[in-house]
Amino acid sequence: MTRLLLGRLGRMVPLLLLITLGAFSLVLLLPGDPAVTLAGDNPTPDQIERIREVMGLDRPIYAQYVDWLAGVIRGDFGESLYSGAQVTDLIMQRLPVTAWLTVFAISIAITVGVPAGIYAAARRGSWVDRALTVFMSVGIAVPAFWLGLVLITVFAVNLGVFPAGGYVPISDGAGEWFLGLALPAATLAAAPAAELARHTRSAMITVLEQDYVRTARSKGTRERVVLFKHALKNAASPVVTILSFQIAFMLGGSAIVEQIFGLPGMGSLAIQAVYEKDFPILQGVVVVAALIVMIINLLTDALYGWLNPKVRAL
Repeated sequence: MTRLLLGRLGRMVPLLLLITLGAFSLVLLLPGDPAVTLAGDNPTPDQIERIREVMGLDRPIYAQYVDWLAGVIRGDFGESLYSGAQVTDLIMQRLPVTAWLTVFAISIAITVGVPAGIYAAARRGSWVDRALTVFMSVGIAVPAFWLGLVLITVFAVNLGVFPAGGYVPISDGAGEWFLGLALPAATLAAAPAAELARHTRSAMITVLEQDYVRTARSKGTRERVVLFKHALKNAASPVVTILSFQIAFMLGGSAIVEQIFGLPGMGSLAIQAVYEKDFPILQGVVVVAALIVMIINLLTDALYGWLNPKVRAL
C-alpha cells in the first residue's frame, strides 16, 4: 500500500506543475488587458504603462510564471484586481461553503445510489428493477439548473419547508445550516446518485453470477449475507472509481448550483472572476480545485488498493 501511495504522489508533482502552467496561461486567454481593466474608465497610456510595470506585465512571460509559481508554493496567489484582497483569503472564505455542499451531496448520492443499485441487482428483471432503471436514466438526464428551480418552486415557494437560497454557517446554527444546504445538495447529488446506482447494479449483477456466490446460495446462506458479505466488497472496486469521478463532477457542477441558490462558494467566486476578468482569483480557484481533485483521486487509489490487493503491486 505504501508503494502504491508513493507512486501516486510521485505522479502528482509533474501533473500539478502542468496544472499551474495551464492556470497561469489563463491570463493570456482572457480577452482584454488587465492593466486596462485596473486603470478604470478613460485611462491615459502613461497610467496603463505604470500599472503594467507595478504588476510585472512588462516582464517576459516565463519570468512572470516563475514569480507566480513561487508565490503559489508559499500559498500566495496574489491580489484581486478589483478589491485588492488577498486571493488566498477569498478562497479560504468560500472553500468551506463548497466543501460542505459537496460532502452533503456525496452523502446523499451514496445513501441513495448504492442501496438502489443493490436492490435493483437483487431483483433483476422485476418491475422494481425496471422502475429504478427508469429513475436512474431520468436522474442522469435532468439538468441541474432545471431540477434546482423545480425544488425551489415546490419546497421553498409553495411548501415553505426549505429556504430558497442563501447560506448560514454551521457555527450559527446546525438546523438552519442543514435546511439551507438541503435543496442545493439534493440538486447536486441527483445525477451522481443515478450514476452510482447504475454502476452498482451492473457490478453487483456481474458478481452475483460468479460461482462462489452460487455456492454460497446452494449452502443455504441467507440472501442478505450473500449480498453484503460476499458480493458487495467484490463489486465495490468499480463503484469506488465511479465515485471519485462523481466527486470531481460535483466540484465542477457546484458552480451552477451555487449560482441558483445564492451560495457564496468557490464556484460563484470563479464565475464572478470570469465576468470581472479578475484572473488572479480565477487562477487560484483553478489550482485549488485541481489540488482537491488530485487528493480525492489519491484517497480513491488507497481505498481501491484496500479493496483489491492485486492493485497494491502496481
